[in-house]
Amino acid sequence: MVAMACPLQEKPDPSLSYGGPLEIGTHEELDAQYRSSSFLQALPDDVLAVISKFICPRDVCNLSLCCKSLIGFAISNKVWFSQCERLGALKAEDLILWRKSMASYKALCRFLLSVRPLIGMWVHQNPELGNVVYAMWGFLSLVACRIISQELGPQGFNSPLLWAPVFETISESDGSLVFYLHGREIDQDYFYPGSLKPINKDSNVLLFEVEPRRGEIQDFDRITEGKLLQTKSSVNIHMEKVEGERGR
Repeated sequence: MVAMACPLQEKPDPSLSYGGPLEIGTHEELDAQYRSSSFLQALPDDVLAVISKFICPRDVCNLSLCCKSLIGFAISNKVWFSQCERLGALKAEDLILWRKSMASYKALCRFLLSVRPLIGMWVHQNPELGNVVYAMWGFLSLVACRIISQELGPQGFNSPLLWAPVFETISESDGSLVFYLHGREIDQDYFYPGSLKPINKDSNVLLFEVEPRRGEIQDFDRITEGKLLQTKSSVNIHMEKVEGERGR
């Protein structure tokens, strides 16, 4: 059995009636909290944008849950533009350009947060066509390309670096992701539909998994000749953390 100590209930003081000093103090605290949220709302948008740089996107969303009067702050485009700048993924002029194809800066921030851990150099475990894969920003997308190995001449590379696309992640207008794996069959280039699982920023290994698709077969455009490709399999990509290694 567990013994629990219960605090003794104090008898009410007859000298304190409803609306007395105790209740007045409580009301004053509530008024102070209300004035604090009102003060935050009264600040200019530019000031709110600067303040928002010191909190993360999740905290901005939580503000609207803890205080209804701050919903306007949590959906402000200037606030979410500051959040996009805070990520440091793109220059301000690129953010403005990308925003024209997005529903809001919040949607743009959602996309940038989702794929930012993929940016950088990765090492392919199969060096047949070059084992270095470089993931970089496209336009409203992230593109990963394999750097194809070349022989060095007397003065270095005899020609520009050769690239081969590996996969591409495109943003929808609401910030959701559309994933495609680039492939080649019978000397033709193809897009293969896929899905991208949530990414942990500490992950350092990319894993590709091919599995049969359920339901109706959808048609996808082939890169060449404009014909349609039908496929019964899809590609899933997810990331995990392996100590002391970064690869794909």
